[in-house]
This record gives sequence, C-alpha cells and structure tokens, in this order.
Amino acid sequence: MKLTFFTKPVITVLLVVLSLGLKSQEILSDKVFNNNIYTVIFGVKGVELSNPAIPLYGFAQFSLVFDELGELNSNLSYKIIHCNADWTQSTLRPQEYFDGFWKEAITSYDYSFNTVVPFTNFSVTFPRSGQKFKRSGNYIIQVFNTDDESDIFFQARFLVYEEAISLKSEIKQPDRMFLRSSHQEVDVYAYHQGFPFNNARSEVQLSIIQNGSWETAIHKLRPRFLKPNELDFNYDTNNTFAAGNEYRYFDLRDLSYNSERVYLMDKDKSPIYAQLYRDKSRMGMAYTLYGDINGHGVIDNQMGTSPQYDADYLQVLFSFAADYPLNEAEFYVDGRWIRSGLDPRFKLKYNKQLGQYQCLAMVKQGYYNYRYLIKEPKRKAEPYQEGSFWQTENDYQVILYYRGITDETDRIIGYQMLNSQQP
Repeated sequence: MKLTFFTKPVITVLLVVLSLGLKSQEILSDKVFNNNIYTVIFGVKGVELSNPAIPLYGFAQFSLVFDELGELNSNLSYKIIHCNADWTQSTLRPQEYFDGFWKEAITSYDYSFNTVVPFTNFSVTFPRSGQKFKRSGNYIIQVFNTDDESDIFFQARFLVYEEAISLKSEIKQPDRMFLRSSHQEVDVYAYHQGFPFNNARSEVQLSIIQNGSWETAIHKLRPRFLKPNELDFNYDTNNTFAAGNEYRYFDLRDLSYNSERVYLMDKDKSPIYAQLYRDKSRMGMAYTLYGDINGHGVIDNQMGTSPQYDADYLQVLFSFAADYPLNEAEFYVDGRWIRSGLDPRFKLKYNKQLGQYQCLAMVKQGYYNYRYLIKEPKRKAEPYQEGSFWQTENDYQVILYYRGITDETDRIIGYQMLNSQQP
C-alpha cells in the first residue's frame, strides 16, 4: 500500500510515541556502567551497614561513597529520579517530588595516598540544607559525566517512606512441611487505623527484600484478608524465601599476613595479588552458625590511618570447584558491596584444566561477605550450592506500597526492618 502525504507524518508521530512509551517502561536497577567505578557504599548517614531507606519526615540523610580507579578523576554529577513500585520511572516532574536542587555536581572528593592503585574517592550526602523529599516512594540516584548526561557511571536504588501504617511482621518456619527445613516465612500484618482505602486489595501491594538483594525479592503481594483496621499478608508459600546459609567471607584488612580465607598473596605484583582458598559446594553439609554481616563489606586498612583513602585495591581471585561447566547458566560472585546486580566484572568463567570456575576482580582492602549466584535463562538469579537452612540469620525489609484511584504514582506508606533471629 502506497503511503499518502498525510499518513507519513501520522505514522512517524505514532512511532515516536511508541518508542517513548517503551523507554519509559525500562526497569531501573542497581547497576554499574563504568568499569572504573568500585566499592559503592550506600546507606543512611551515620548508620554502618544500613540499607538506603529514610523516613519522609525527619532529619535522616543518605550517604553515598564510591571510588573511581585511575590517576585522573572524572567531572561527575548526580540526579534523583522518582520511580513507581515496579521501578519504572514515574511521570512526576522533579519539582513535584524534591524541593531544592535535584541535579548537582559532586564536589566532595579526594585522592588516594600510599596506595599501589591510584583512585579518587567521591562522597555525596543528601538531602542537605535547602533540600527535602516531597513524596515517598522508590528512587534512583544516577551518577553521570557532567559534560555528557547520557554517560551514566552507575545508578543505585533507595527508598523514602511514610509511617502512615504500622507494620508487624513475624519470621518463622513455613507452614508447609516440605519447606520447613530450608525456608523462612515472613508473615506481615498492616494496621491502618482508618487509612482512607477505597479498595485495599487493588490499591495496596507488599514487597519483601532479603539481605538487601533485589535480585531475589518478592513483589506484588496483595492483602489476603481484610479485617477491621488490619490487612493480613499471611500466605502459605508466596511469602517464603529460601533461608540460604551464612555468607562466605574473607579478610584483607591487614596485608602483613595471610588471613584465614586467603591462600596466597603476592605483593610483588602490581596491583597486589590475593588468591582466596577454593570454595566448594555446601550442599549436604550441616548448618553452622557464625556471625556474618549479611552480604555487606567494610572498608578497612589496619596498617593505615584513613581507610577511605589509604586502603589499597588488590587483584582477588575467587574460585569454585566444579567437575564440569554449567549448561547455559551464568555464575557470579555476589555481595552488597558489589552493588551492581550480576556484575560482569564478577562473573566466573570455567577453567577446564583446573576443574573450577574462577574470577579475578579488583577489591578494596577490608572485610567482606560474599556468596555465589547462578542465573539461568528465563529465571531469576538464585544462590548456587550454598545450602539452605531455616535457622540461618537473615535481614528483611518489608515495604508497603499504596496507589489510590486518583494517584499518579506509588507511595510507600509503611516500612519495617527485621531480623530472623531477633524478636
């Protein structure tokens, strides 16, 4: 069919609208795009090992710290983006969700000293004086090249929540017998005391996050029962997590000796080379309780004075024993300190000669938790060969979203942090 003079521009406009619509549906996740960015530590200012989540009202602030490897530092800026519950960008304009400058240059940085690997350490604290959030919800902070906003270095998720709803949660062994030895059930009760719902079943949804991992999170739980002043999210299986195992760990705080999990260290190499003991499957092993930090990392140099600037970067070899390669599956080192979900720099490749998967990655001095994740086609990532025991100590975040019939986007009206071994 031949296009007329009038149909061509109409089709062009439709294609543009469709392309914009598709772009707006992009899921924004924790991701590092620039290979020189490492050790992105993001949480609440003054609270070590915290999740990046603060109340809408009050004086809490976020702290974002990261390194750019290399002798020259980039000219960087950041911007704050409001998202829907599914992490697509909302339709709100910045002026509707943030009071003050929502896009700014990063001016707080300093250079490493006494390190083999040069780097620049950047830090951002927000909201500062003259800034405040006007809406609760999901947010993304994007760090980009000041001279080219499309050149994004990394982005990270964070939450701003209201305390309009009181949440009470319980972590227990699942009711289903086949899950009792390996899973944890998170039952949630929301006490709304007259919150103006029109239809709570359609307006409210719940997300539960285990150990800060959005890769394995449970989303879109609707209230199972509606009671006077209470929403009941007590399911049988929809709210259960594989409890997993305590995280693996290694310690690089003191380079004067090989710590418990370090097999070999070569200080003559530049950067310094550290080989961890080869990991093995923990399937079939008995559960052993030991203190971990649930996937976090702590920067430290016990021979220095300012770990943020004088903790060095090392080449660290991770390895996992395997008699044969995994078919079509990808294999990754995972931890909150890596920040980017399924980071290609922490992807393991199979070494047939040694009978192991291995990965050589840059890691800053400190103490780290880690585990292994497997990503199979058309399935979400999950821990690999770590074992799973209902007794495992885990952190959980419970997030209650609300969108009324006239609302443009989702609010977070309830938030709770809890631990499987603490009442």
